[in-house]
Amino acid sequence: KKQSTIHTMEIFNEYKAKSMDECVRDINETNKKIQAYESLWQDMSELRRKSYVETMVPINDVAFFKGKLKHQNEILVFLGCNYFAERTVDECKGIIDRRIELLNKDKRDLESQLKYDVDSECVKDEALCGNEQPLDDTESRWNEDGTFEIREVVEDEEEVKTSTSQQDADDEEIERKREAEYQRKVAMQPGYLEK
Repeated sequence: KKQSTIHTMEIFNEYKAKSMDECVRDINETNKKIQAYESLWQDMSELRRKSYVETMVPINDVAFFKGKLKHQNEILVFLGCNYFAERTVDECKGIIDRRIELLNKDKRDLESQLKYDVDSECVKDEALCGNEQPLDDTESRWNEDGTFEIREVVEDEEEVKTSTSQQDADDEEIERKREAEYQRKVAMQPGYLEK
């Protein structure tokens, strides 16, 4: 049984390491995309200030010739599925900001996933190290066989019986008061029962 637990933990370690590596890689890629969008906006805002820009226009992979960029305030924005829309530089600012916002949200999600992976790694390490430190009754602990033990405070039966019998006595007292009030109203108002 101990061998299967060790094998299971090895598999768990492999998957956890892959998951953490993927999260770190995805966070780095997201950071690069955010930086690319920010530099794109800087380049576009510089183009907007000039009436034309001289540049080297490519003919093929190795040949270029001098040219001028005109209409640099007209930008084709990729919408997806090979659809494009022509927008001005100012309209592109909103699009770029929304895309950066979505990338930041993805980055936060990836960071929370990475934090979860690191925290679960700490719990696993605690289970494998074997030093049993006393925990509160409400804390949890991984056992050597790979199960997760949850400890809760359980009330004594005497306390439960006492609280239950006290509640029953309170309910009986309330019922007696209601019956006495009902009898008093019936005695004072003879037509009370007919209502």
